[in-house]
Amino acid sequence: MMFGGPFGAGFIAPLSALLILLGLIAAGLWAAVLGGKETGRLPLSVLAGLLAGALLLEFGLRLPYGWYVVPGTVVILACLVVFQARLPAMAALLMGVLAGLWFGQTGAGPAGDRPIVWAGFLTGSLTAVAAGVGFAAILVQAASTTALRVAGGAIAAVGVLVFLNVL
Repeated sequence: MMFGGPFGAGFIAPLSALLILLGLIAAGLWAAVLGGKETGRLPLSVLAGLLAGALLLEFGLRLPYGWYVVPGTVVILACLVVFQARLPAMAALLMGVLAGLWFGQTGAGPAGDRPIVWAGFLTGSLTAVAAGVGFAAILVQAASTTALRVAGGAIAAVGVLVFLNVL
């Protein structure tokens, strides 16, 4: 079984929570919007934040207002895609780290202290962000930036519905 071991458990953890998955995909979509070096830097900043947030949670430190911040972050990231926002590089990277920090605090992180679980967790998270970058490229090539904006709008709508406790 592919996901039966510790690496698989870590890999599937960020992909099994809808809001975290959509947030990671939105981060990838926005990285593609930013283009250039930020296409690679933003996903790495999100991963750094995810790792930091999960480690804080592992040591018993929980950030406040997670129930509000996580869906709000998903909505913000998706709106950055919708409006094709191009923030300065440092602001974009800071946004990526902060988003990842709260995503890592959701408890969707690796359950266990084995390094292989953590490696799977980071690989699964990177896969989701990379999927967003690839999805953006496909949308722009096959349709237009309007299709990319619609995808961002759909992710934002799900974030709002979760925030309102409808989903």
